[in-house]
Amino acid sequence: EISQNQIVVQEKLAEYSANLNSPQQIEKAIRRLEEQMYAAVEELNFIKAAEYRDEIQKLKDKRNKK
Repeated sequence: EISQNQIVVQEKLAEYSANLNSPQQIEKAIRRLEEQMYAAVEELNFIKAAEYRDEIQKLKDKRNKK
């Protein structure tokens, strides 16, 4: 079951990603999300890490389409 906190995180990530346009912005966002993903893994928060992983993949797909 998805918690309210997880929904909020997913919505914020989606909004953040939608506002990225330049390749430089996308690369910076990928690096930042990777850092957050690894921090979540260290905290054993694998669900949050997976959300970051998914958002990173979306950004990489967006970057590759440009």
